[in-house]
Amino acid sequence: MLARFKDGNWYKINQIYSMGKVSSEELGEKYIVETVEDLLDADIHYFGIVSFAGFEEFIDEIGGITVNVPRGFTDPSYPTADFKTKVVGFQPGWQTMDGATALIYARSRYGDNFEGSDFARSRRQQLIMEAVKEKLFKFSTLLNPEKISAIFDLLGSSVETNLSVWQALKIAQMTKETTEDKIYRIVLDDGPDSILEPGFTAEGAWILKPKDGNYTTLARQFKNIFEAGNLKEENAKIAVQNGTETNGLAYWTSVFLERLGYQIFSWKNAQTQDYQRTVIYDLTDGNKKDTLKMLKTELEAYAAKPVPDYLLNQSQTEAASAKTKPDFIVILGIDHALRFKLPKLEEIATITPAAATTTLEILPTSTLPNL
Repeated sequence: MLARFKDGNWYKINQIYSMGKVSSEELGEKYIVETVEDLLDADIHYFGIVSFAGFEEFIDEIGGITVNVPRGFTDPSYPTADFKTKVVGFQPGWQTMDGATALIYARSRYGDNFEGSDFARSRRQQLIMEAVKEKLFKFSTLLNPEKISAIFDLLGSSVETNLSVWQALKIAQMTKETTEDKIYRIVLDDGPDSILEPGFTAEGAWILKPKDGNYTTLARQFKNIFEAGNLKEENAKIAVQNGTETNGLAYWTSVFLERLGYQIFSWKNAQTQDYQRTVIYDLTDGNKKDTLKMLKTELEAYAAKPVPDYLLNQSQTEAASAKTKPDFIVILGIDHALRFKLPKLEEIATITPAAATTTLEILPTSTLPNL
């Protein structure tokens, strides 16, 4: 990912770490923490940087991990220590991994079966972190100071972190009872519904960069992850309508909102296509305030009162047929159309076949309603 450094220039984010590392270990840590803080508009209190050797040692020290591999693949070009390559592969299903195997699963870049992207690799790494959590908290002995201290000593120079043994122990105790439904993840990719898009530096290096030219939306997405529990609890259903002549705006905005954790009830054209500003109508009488607040921020919209009669009648008709009705009706205006970057046809064509079947069938074109 491309990020702005404090010198005002843009670099790949791992390059910024290396720039500081040339001078000292501490400077590399300082550079990367400051850059991520600026990128996400968030305070980074703790960090951990683990070498490949440290990763293997840690997995072996806790007795290996059990991972449910969702999709098998073969990578014909996995790098070896002697600068050659070898063929590696994984079958789908549950399997126990030692440190070396887990590292291969986390690092593989050239797998088939849609596992050859950086984003597939990121998802595999999240699976490994989840498996580590499950293994650590399965045995109470791993939550005592002596065991954690032994792990810290074992890893030694393989890990860079500002966490002390006691802080690590406290975090472990805090998260011990965290269940899967309380964990929220964000994987950054260049899919058609993403806020990022691929590009190249002047030197030809492949990068990710924000579609809207800045990282404001990305920062907001990370901040919203801490409010995802409120969204899930309110479980609000959102109907999205296109009040502009921009083709596909309602559909792709719905896809984007769903990615952020909103529940989409429907998407379609508004009664007219002359809305200048994006407006939200609340059909809950103020009973789902957190969702309304976040929607207003995300879409830079305003909440209007009262709800027009035709929208009330529309929602009642939908409720009669679907046995439910939306909680909010969002009508997208030209202001949103100017900010929101629609995907290109070639971007849509890169999604997986399973997703493409549905998406391409409803893809708006000049011969279809603009939605």
